[in-house]
Amino acid sequence: MNEEGLLVILNALLYSFTLIYLFYKKKEIDPSIFILALWSMSGILGVIYFFSEILRDSPNNITLIPFLYLFILFVITNLFFLKNDFKKIKYIHNKSKLILPIIYIIAIISFLPFVENAIYLIKSMGSDLSTFSEGYLGERNDFADTSGHLSYIGYHLNIISVYLRYISPVLLFYYLTKTKIKKIVVLGLVFSSLNPALFTLTYGTRLFAIEDMVFFIFLLLLFKGLINKRILKWIKIFSILAISLTFIGFVMVTISRFEGRSLFLFDWVARYGGEGFINFNRDMWHIDSFTYGENSFGSLKYFLGLNSTPRDAFDLQDITKISMIVFYTYIGNLFSDFGAFFTFVILAVYSFLIRQTLVVRESISLNKIIIICLIAKLSLTGFTFLPFINVKSIIIAIFFLISNSILNAFATVRRT
Repeated sequence: MNEEGLLVILNALLYSFTLIYLFYKKKEIDPSIFILALWSMSGILGVIYFFSEILRDSPNNITLIPFLYLFILFVITNLFFLKNDFKKIKYIHNKSKLILPIIYIIAIISFLPFVENAIYLIKSMGSDLSTFSEGYLGERNDFADTSGHLSYIGYHLNIISVYLRYISPVLLFYYLTKTKIKKIVVLGLVFSSLNPALFTLTYGTRLFAIEDMVFFIFLLLLFKGLINKRILKWIKIFSILAISLTFIGFVMVTISRFEGRSLFLFDWVARYGGEGFINFNRDMWHIDSFTYGENSFGSLKYFLGLNSTPRDAFDLQDITKISMIVFYTYIGNLFSDFGAFFTFVILAVYSFLIRQTLVVRESISLNKIIIICLIAKLSLTGFTFLPFINVKSIIIAIFFLISNSILNAFATVRRT
């Protein structure tokens, strides 16, 4: 085994030993343990990918410093989760009573798109796996209508459901903390939470499925002390079923994507989960031309009208001189924009502000819980890329937070 291979193994051990140490201290699986477990698994998959036949070529060798840089910034970014005890949360409050009607509306509008997407996905799985691959290519090249299977009403409700993907799962778990719950509302919120992943699987994209799966597990760990034990038992059963089906969908899409290639399927799974570390070390660390916000915030600038064209990975590639359609971790995305020093400063300031403004108490507001869940997304799938590059869902989430704050303010005024 060469020195590069040993360094890749050392990187995986760095996260794994930190995970073991933290678990020994906490004696339970909480959100911070789960985040560390994901990054440890990514490190292990990185080892498998590095020794596989599908390792991408690079002019640079693996060195120690880039791995240490990633680890230090990972720890700094996640100090909020590593240092807080979420068991102390006993109650989630929201002053405005309008939150329940909003939850009912989100539940109701999710039934039709979920059913239509589910029917289409089942038919596709039962016929030809190449459907997934063709849909993926169509979505990438704009020559196929990825929503063609949806009815007129289903299409428009599906758009709303997809845009609410950061909010719906949190509202589902919030609703389950209530003493009186309606099964039909729970079912609608479940459909709303699953529909975005279901929809993207219909055209061969796996990212939503993985991102939403780990987000669901995170929410279960965050809310488990607030939900009735009988309901929690059913949630665990449903979670196992949903995760199993998601994994099956992930595997089938992966098979369709790489159909005809003789290499092992697991090598491609290892690349998906573990290439971020390798690509950052061998490629991103060595760039000397930066994108100054166009990579991480290009879509946001386009949405706000500051850019005339949307984020284009191939235009970014012309600047960085490395591929911009592979994973570099969320730290790598920021690195491509601002370089090593300013990325460190940005994430250190971000971590400081989060720890100063978000205080975990026995009673906590719904808005704060949503913010905690949003910042968790940075790390839950951050071993791939910066999740907020696609801005529409995060903008809808911010709009929801602002609207709920206004409703809470009105509710407070009315009571005084």
